[in-house]
Amino acid sequence: MNRVSFPFLILAATLLTWAGLVAAHADEPKEPLASLKQPDLVASVAVSPDGKIVAVGTRNKRVKLWDLTSKTELKTLAGHDGDVNALAFSPDGKTLASGSADNTVRLWDVATGKVLHTLRGHENFLASVAYSPDGKTLFTGAADGTVRIWDTKSGKERTRFSPTPEGEAFTCLALSPDGKTIACAGEATLRLWDAKTQKAQPVLFKHKADINVLAYSPDGKYLASAGKAVRVWDVTAKNLLHSFELPDDSAFCLAMTPDSKIVATATFGGNVWLWEVSSDKRVAQFKAHDENIAGVAITPDGKRLLTGSNDQTVKLWDLSTLVGGKQK
Repeated sequence: MNRVSFPFLILAATLLTWAGLVAAHADEPKEPLASLKQPDLVASVAVSPDGKIVAVGTRNKRVKLWDLTSKTELKTLAGHDGDVNALAFSPDGKTLASGSADNTVRLWDVATGKVLHTLRGHENFLASVAYSPDGKTLFTGAADGTVRIWDTKSGKERTRFSPTPEGEAFTCLALSPDGKTIACAGEATLRLWDAKTQKAQPVLFKHKADINVLAYSPDGKYLASAGKAVRVWDVTAKNLLHSFELPDDSAFCLAMTPDSKIVATATFGGNVWLWEVSSDKRVAQFKAHDENIAGVAITPDGKRLLTGSNDQTVKLWDLSTLVGGKQK
């Protein structure tokens, strides 16, 4: 009979306990409403303002447009020479901005699939793109450490600024719903900038580790930031409202429901976490994909959650079912 050492028994018991705790976090397996099979790895996801079209940025240099009603592919937008890391529809839904690892941003006519402008100037890959509320201005952030502000009609750069100190890597940006404030993350620090003057506001929000993604609530009251943890900040009071830990995982995508009540986080481990913004309550957590999730979006009616993954799928989920009927 083989003898099992006491330290091994301790280790085994510890591992079993840890596994039980991790399993306890997860809800019952969920079934998506639909799964849109992609020909390439997914790098980003965005939904049109009318909720009819989903744009999927891929790691094969292309953008796919899908009809969310029929679940059919509409067209392919080709022209980038690198991963399409960031997407944003214009407020009227007629134009799509795509930011790529080829250091450019392209503005596409959604109806025709033609390129309207190619925005050049960034010297490293694009991390974020965001439209102003009137659609006349586009804000872009890249790994070259600059935020650039563009005229969408002419495709010309209006101005630029560096939102992080020298030696601190820029990671992402988000524009407030009123278009007045740009939130920028540099490693573990979050700073707010005046979108008109490009002057920093005297506010510093901190994480313990790098911030990967930012998202404002649609009502503009809250700002969520995520990395190893998800933090929700009260924009008016300028303080931390809640902090949600992600055990042994890291978030790269964020979205908030139209009523600003739920924040959705998708992680490198393929998990989706849903939290109540007004409290620190987790309302759902489940395994959505077998590989890392690179994009997440919520339809404008608040009924569906979309997740895009390196497993080459974009999945649609019934949000009201996920949160137990809290969403109308």
